[in-house]
Amino acid sequence: MSPREATAFLKLPSVTARTLRAWARAGEIPVLAAQDGEELRCLILEAIDAGWCGPAAEVIARSLVLAADTRLSKVVRQGVVCSRMSRDETVMDTIS
Repeated sequence: MSPREATAFLKLPSVTARTLRAWARAGEIPVLAAQDGEELRCLILEAIDAGWCGPAAEVIARSLVLAADTRLSKVVRQGVVCSRMSRDETVMDTIS
């Protein structure tokens, strides 16, 4: 699944991690803090109940995109080198 297909599937606008980070800092969109494990559990249960559609799934997806850009950057970089995929493809592969 390409990044474009994934964002369409999740009904998210196609934006970069940099844009998401700026929106999150400005408080314009909700994302999970890295340490917020209990909130993540609640959102996952809510997303499962909703068939992975709706606001809970969107928050989880945005948070994964941000995590891939920061906390998972080494894994993404290794994926680019080893698999010869583009960075976007590797990010989607890593978070899916």
